[in-house]
Amino acid sequence: MSDKLKNKLKFTEVQNQIDNLKNIDHEFGNIKDKAFDIDAHKAKVQAAGVTVKDKLLTNLKGSLAIALLGILAQILFPWWTIAIVGAWVGYWFADTPSRSFLYGFISMFLVWSIYAGYQSAANEGIVANAISGLLGGKVSGTQLIYVTGLIGGLVTGLATMTGTQLRSVLNK
Repeated sequence: MSDKLKNKLKFTEVQNQIDNLKNIDHEFGNIKDKAFDIDAHKAKVQAAGVTVKDKLLTNLKGSLAIALLGILAQILFPWWTIAIVGAWVGYWFADTPSRSFLYGFISMFLVWSIYAGYQSAANEGIVANAISGLLGGKVSGTQLIYVTGLIGGLVTGLATMTGTQLRSVLNK
């Protein structure tokens, strides 16, 4: 192999290494930028005085309020009052719409599922099996309990999200 060809191969290898280093430097710069963005976001959150703990406590308070007020409302009024309770709690315990939906959904899903399971166990699944028969026998009693919870969760979750959105519209 001639010296010119060897030098050309060495030059190409060096050039490839330089290109690799440039790519690594560029990627490192992107990582530094992202880290700076995260630090800036942390500083904004701390300046606002809102911590993750505060958000979790707010969500927990909202969830408990939905569960307790929902149970009380359903004892005194029709089932759909859970939507009114959800909207009210969403307005007063406002967070992001997605989080509001989530804590509204989970709260009432658990309340309705537990209550439906309790009622089904109390009558040994007779009612659940009868309803299953009305639906063609394709749904088990356990699945009906989950569907019941799903209906309550969706109604309350959407109502809670609506209350949160209402607050953001009225506060503009």
